[in-house]
Amino acid sequence: KQPQACPSIAETLALIDAPKLPRDRLILRLLYATALRVSELLALVSGDIDERGRLFVRTAKGDQDRYALLDPQSLQRLQQYAQERPPGQRLFATTRAHIHALTVRAARQLGLLQKYQALGLSLSPHSFRHACASHCYQQAMPVDMVRKMLGHADLRNTLLYIDWPVPQMHHQFQLCHPWTTTN
Repeated sequence: KQPQACPSIAETLALIDAPKLPRDRLILRLLYATALRVSELLALVSGDIDERGRLFVRTAKGDQDRYALLDPQSLQRLQQYAQERPPGQRLFATTRAHIHALTVRAARQLGLLQKYQALGLSLSPHSFRHACASHCYQQAMPVDMVRKMLGHADLRNTLLYIDWPVPQMHHQFQLCHPWTTTN
């Protein structure tokens, strides 16, 4: 199994904007905004949307219920989309295969699929989960909160999701290592 790619923020936003259909852009946006697994996204119904910016994720991996957080703009878009769907039915009547093909098509269109394949990395819908975790951590979200956001019981699993770009790592090294700081 190939390791997952962790696209940069700019690459992630470009991937989200690439599909033509608004529903497909919303699907990719939600994968990134919430760090949901594809199976969790596909199980959502309108009653899972909380006005306070949370999604109820029932029977996630490990049969654990949890909440996923949503930014205000994603919440508004999801609420508008949900109004057009019958109550009690899944919000996204599509398949894992469709979401995978959607992601691959967008990545190929942007040249990202080839870039990450050349690095031995897989760019798939799960890459949005990795990107969300990494970007939140890079912006100073404590690792235990990232763990909770992802729904992990074990911190070791969370650490597999977090990626630091080399320039940021170099900058932190310059700031923190005693041999690089001048007193």
